[in-house]
Amino acid sequence: MAQANSLLGELDKGYKVLKAAIQHIHSKDQHALAWAYATLAEMAERKYDLGAAKSYYKKSLTIKANDHPSRIAYADILLAENNYDEVLSLTKDYLDNDLLMLRYVRALNIQGDKRTSDHFCELKRRVLNYTDNNRHLHYDLLAEYYLYFSADFEQSLQWARRHWQQQKTPRDARLLANVAIQAVDNKSLDEIQHWHTTYQVEDKGYEHLIKSSWLAMVD
Repeated sequence: MAQANSLLGELDKGYKVLKAAIQHIHSKDQHALAWAYATLAEMAERKYDLGAAKSYYKKSLTIKANDHPSRIAYADILLAENNYDEVLSLTKDYLDNDLLMLRYVRALNIQGDKRTSDHFCELKRRVLNYTDNNRHLHYDLLAEYYLYFSADFEQSLQWARRHWQQQKTPRDARLLANVAIQAVDNKSLDEIQHWHTTYQVEDKGYEHLIKSSWLAMVD
């Protein structure tokens, strides 16, 4: 219920309810604890309390190391903070996951690491190896690949929009908004804003992204 409330204009209420409820989850109920910490992390991220988000993601991953969505979200916060060594540490043992591999290569690339070439070639091989039959599983990966490694904003937008048609979460909205800003696609930005307004989705991370892009244009 707390998670549902957080997506219906009651983020602060849902966050407080879940923080209180987690105190009553038995330590032996590892599944419930991991879920609660991951959910609190996602809420904290939308509140733009990134310190709390990182702390909760770390707690969740300590319990459930194979929670790839949480590991990906945590890595994205670290990338935004330019904390590349931690990104590498967080992702290096999970390179079988393509989205984590992409974040690992991004961190290597930004640091100018000599290992970048081999890992990038492997990432590129995986991306190009997707067929029409399985490509739908990787729309977000394709959007990020063309955004960060090819600067092909139109191609990235194509995949980000298809991913948005497939599923809609605050995180997916941020991805599409990020790509749409680079591609100067106001139609997509309007769609995302309409979704936020219609479903009363609170996401200060999204608001920060939009504000930052506006300030960059003004400068």
